[in-house]
Amino acid sequence: MTVALLFHVVHPNSLGFPAGLVKVGSKAKQSTQGPSRGVPVLEPAAFQKILDEHAAALKRVVATYEADPHLQEDLYQEIAIAIWRAMANFRGDAAVKTFILRIAHNRGASHVAKEVRVPRGGEPLIPLRDNQPTPEKRMIEKQSGPEVRLVQAIQKLPVNQRQIITLALEGTAYQDISDILGISMSNVGVRLNRAKKALRRELGLIS
Repeated sequence: MTVALLFHVVHPNSLGFPAGLVKVGSKAKQSTQGPSRGVPVLEPAAFQKILDEHAAALKRVVATYEADPHLQEDLYQEIAIAIWRAMANFRGDAAVKTFILRIAHNRGASHVAKEVRVPRGGEPLIPLRDNQPTPEKRMIEKQSGPEVRLVQAIQKLPVNQRQIITLALEGTAYQDISDILGISMSNVGVRLNRAKKALRRELGLIS
């Protein structure tokens, strides 16, 4: 999605739509969310610059939450809209990347929650849609490069482990991970060690 189109999507009146009607993916729904009144709205050119600078990181985040390439585009669009709305209230208390990644991971976790059953106090029973191995998928995995196999392994982890391992691979500092996930710094280390062990197991590096 181009920023010009996104700008119209989140500015329904510019296309003559009723106020509050926001298009998300192929569906339209009534929304009361948006930048606060009186807060300057980020211009399309400035937003494009922000998206361009962080597009690669955002796409990697999306890939860890959604395996289907078609739905990845929908999730990326949803994250982009959420970032645009949130930027109106950005006050520079954190780095832009930290601010954006917090939004992306929150949206990603919400996306997964819609697709899996999560028992109370437990981990998702199904890590990701369409994640069950088939002969075709096994063949693709064997023929895929290291980066693809890494993403596939991360997709099989529980959501909280996906989040922290993805942030760590992005080179995010412990303090920023703590801020993004809303956990203590000591918990960051504990959770990251568990996630690394689980990832090594998925990659077949340990039994």
